[in-house]
Amino acid sequence: MTTAEPAEHTPSDARASRLNLGQRIAPLLIVIAYLALLVIVVRTRTYAATNHDVAWLIICAERWLHGAVLGVDLMEINLPGAMLLYVPPVWLADATGLPQTTCVDLWVGIVAVLGAALVARIVSLLDGRVPFSRQEFLTGLLLAPGFALLPGLDFAQRDQFVAILLLPYAILTMAGSRWRDGAFLRHVTAVLAALAICIKPHYVVLLVGGFLVQTYREGWRRALLQTDAFLIAAIGLGYIALVLTVFAPWVDMARSMSPLYLSFGGEFGAILVAAILPALLFCAGLCLANLQLAGGTTLRNLLVYAGLALVLFVVQGKGWEYHALPIHLFLWAGVIVIFIANLPAIAARSKFPALLGLMLVVVPVLLTEWAWRLGMYDRIRYEQFVEDVGIRQFAHPGDAVQFLTLTQSLPFPMVLHEKYVWALRYPALWPLGGIFSRAGQKTDVTEPANRAAIALVATQIAEDIARYRPRVIVVDDRENQPYLPTSFHFLPLLREVAAFDAAWQDYTRASETAAYQIYVRKGP
Repeated sequence: MTTAEPAEHTPSDARASRLNLGQRIAPLLIVIAYLALLVIVVRTRTYAATNHDVAWLIICAERWLHGAVLGVDLMEINLPGAMLLYVPPVWLADATGLPQTTCVDLWVGIVAVLGAALVARIVSLLDGRVPFSRQEFLTGLLLAPGFALLPGLDFAQRDQFVAILLLPYAILTMAGSRWRDGAFLRHVTAVLAALAICIKPHYVVLLVGGFLVQTYREGWRRALLQTDAFLIAAIGLGYIALVLTVFAPWVDMARSMSPLYLSFGGEFGAILVAAILPALLFCAGLCLANLQLAGGTTLRNLLVYAGLALVLFVVQGKGWEYHALPIHLFLWAGVIVIFIANLPAIAARSKFPALLGLMLVVVPVLLTEWAWRLGMYDRIRYEQFVEDVGIRQFAHPGDAVQFLTLTQSLPFPMVLHEKYVWALRYPALWPLGGIFSRAGQKTDVTEPANRAAIALVATQIAEDIARYRPRVIVVDDRENQPYLPTSFHFLPLLREVAAFDAAWQDYTRASETAAYQIYVRKGP
């Protein structure tokens, strides 16, 4: 009787064992890398000043969580989804005691990581790779820092969230019949896309445009059979119902104030100038997509969304830089996908593969360094601005303050960073800008509708003075402010209204510069 000899382990068996071990370790490495990215994002933003729009919406979210009514106590003209976006990080700050800005930074990092992970997984599945492959890992690791940090000074703006949440759905649905990996990821990405539309509804144009392109490519029968479109529509209808019921006071406010908000915007020539850089980047993306490189299909599909976003940038009529963020982030995703798809070919031809590997490390590091330096520069500029206004010698943390200005970047993020209590229902007196824009920037606004609107705003300011009893009121007295007549001054106009004039008797001028006047309360 012979005994069986033990089987020899061949080199192929050892290689298979190492591959299996790699497959088991890969998810852990990805999680560790993404957690490290979250820490880097938060740390990079530690000393940076918060974007002024974001700072105002943080205050709105905090007050709404404590019972304030949107449309009454908070005159935020954007849809409630704009404020609700910041409720989770503000709630986390209240629950943990962490700074609100830190929680918002973490919130952006989480969304960036989620978007990058989904895009990496979808692209990997479309290319037939196994889950947690090296390419998927590198794709996510390069995408996420760009998603989080490329917006620069517009960090945490709503358009950044919209672009990240739309991207996975855009890539998956534009793949059409190439997608054969079930409905779960399709539905997950559809939910995220629907949430993006709830934040900024006009971006539904991108989804409609993508749907029409797919209908043209594969026929309307196949397009209509996709349940994700119905899921997005259902969430959208639910959001409309939520706004009409829970936020009914906001609906009433928006109905009366929207004409004023919509009456001012940028000059068309200035908007076209602002569109030059996004348009050049879009053209560069077109050139790259036509080089017939691996991964080019994904970029070509994303160019459909980027092109529609470019049209929206012009049509919105503002020319603000953050409105171009979706264009930048869509193109960033397309370029990274092409780079990773062609990485094996590049490595095979490269005489210095170690240098190529170093590039994969250097690109995120350089991006992080750029974001950190930009944030530090912005903080230095902010500190100088606070000194120029001269408010610190009159107001201390916890004091209520009010700013009479049309420029939202004057009180924000100052109120948030200096820990003042904002004593006004508006972020800035934008209704006055709308009134004068509607009147052709004429000093004499005698039309009854304009006089009634001025009286309403002045009365609301007086009510907020009585409610919050601000310690300090800063009056913006700069010449040649946008949307206002050349020689415009706030106080003479507002004091024509009896309620405001009566409230103003409690204040005396304490400081004056060429640009700002500071008034302090006479009594306690």
